[in-house]
This record gives sequence, C-alpha cells and structure tokens, in this order.
Amino acid sequence: MVYTGFDGEYYAFDMACPYEAKNTIKVYPNDIGQAVCKECGSVYDIGYGIGNPSSGPAKEVLKRYKTSLSGDVLYITR
Repeated sequence: MVYTGFDGEYYAFDMACPYEAKNTIKVYPNDIGQAVCKECGSVYDIGYGIGNPSSGPAKEVLKRYKTSLSGDVLYITR
C-alpha cells in the first residue's frame, strides 16, 4: 500500500495484517491517516509513516518499505 502522509511524503507498507496468521488478510487505508484490518479490527497509524497499532489486538507495526522519488517515478525497496 502506498500512502501520502500528512507531511506530503510517500510511504509504503505491506498490506498483510501482522496480527493475522493468514497473509491474505489485508489492511486498508481510511481518510484519516489509518489502516484498518476488517478481520481483527486492528487500527494502524500511517499518516506520519510509522504504522504503529493504535487499537485492536495487534502489537506489531506494519512492515514498511523505503520509498524514493526521482522525477515522476516512485521507487519502493526493502
């Protein structure tokens, strides 16, 4: 998932919910800087590029990838 944070920077996160055993269960961004897992109800703060869980059963952060912008191309790497 690529997200434009409150600071205008691009952030990339793995969409797999770290709380769930199945990596096919995904988190989805909302309009207020969060990603939400519809399965377990965990909410992650992504608006500032951190990915910390803010509510729900999750204790681990979302996996984050490095981003860099070169002209009009956004690169995403581990």
